[in-house]
Amino acid sequence: MKAEKIKAEEERILKKLPQLLRADDKFKMEVMAILLEFFPSREEFMQVIKKLDQIIAVQEEHSRILREHSETLREHSKILHEHSEILQEHTKILREHSEMLKGHSLVIKELVDEVKEMKKTIGEHSEILQEHTKILREHSKILQEHSETLQEHTKILREHSEMLKGHSLVIKELVDEVKEMRKTIGEHSEILQEHTKILREHSEMLKGHSLVIKELVDEVKEMKKTLGRIGSRWGIMVEDVFRKAQAEILRAILGQEYRIEKETFEYQGVKGEVDLVVKDGRKILIEVSSSLNSEKAKNILKKIKAYRSKEGAGIECFVISASVSADAVILLSNESIKVITPEPEE
Repeated sequence: MKAEKIKAEEERILKKLPQLLRADDKFKMEVMAILLEFFPSREEFMQVIKKLDQIIAVQEEHSRILREHSETLREHSKILHEHSEILQEHTKILREHSEMLKGHSLVIKELVDEVKEMKKTIGEHSEILQEHTKILREHSKILQEHSETLQEHTKILREHSEMLKGHSLVIKELVDEVKEMRKTIGEHSEILQEHTKILREHSEMLKGHSLVIKELVDEVKEMKKTLGRIGSRWGIMVEDVFRKAQAEILRAILGQEYRIEKETFEYQGVKGEVDLVVKDGRKILIEVSSSLNSEKAKNILKKIKAYRSKEGAGIECFVISASVSADAVILLSNESIKVITPEPEE
């Protein structure tokens, strides 16, 4: 009779507990106050998120500046390449002109030597004419031949003079062209020096940006480590609080005649561990998690299914978590697994 009375009282408390959490704000606030002592504040999370947004914005701005600098450097490289091709073409033309000048110089030298030889011949002829003045009449025929020879030589000399004039004009044009090329090369040298200066300035700016980006990356890595440590501590504390709360609530409902056991078993090649509440031969499986998404819910479901296939499909199962996604609730509820989580604030 006493056992039936205790059992009836237990069922009444189990039915009233969810109603108390929903209806009694004071009771609910006391439970939440115990849990909130271990939660980080909303302001702390918002400060961390705001700082991360600022860092991301600075990184995006630096990336944009680096892209602009890279585009400018590519344009400068293209211009320098074009200038190099023009300079190579000019160098080739100058070499060709130098070869032409060498050829002209040889021709002019040959013409000068020929003129000297002609002058020497004319001098010899003059001496012969002076020596043979007395016999000019007798040698009129010879003189006439010499005159014709001299006329021919004069004609040749005139032709050579015309050729020299043409060569002089060509040489003058080449000299003017070389002067113009030297002027152009000087301008190109000034442009190249200016580009070299700009490239050095850009290199210094890029070095500075690289240092800033490295510092930002190090700071982000450190913040990720800090958030990871906070999340890990928070998860451990939440699970510990739930387990302590679970033990107190079960003790209040079931009295001292129950026990909590941990059972280890193998499934799908891995070892699994479950928490069991045992009373009068009845087993209740309880799984505690600080937060629960669909991926975690799938892993928990695999473990529960494996345990049910070993011990029986009728074993009651509860999953307790501070934060549960809607997908996780649907997935577990479809397999007759009850999910206990705080009611969302309205």
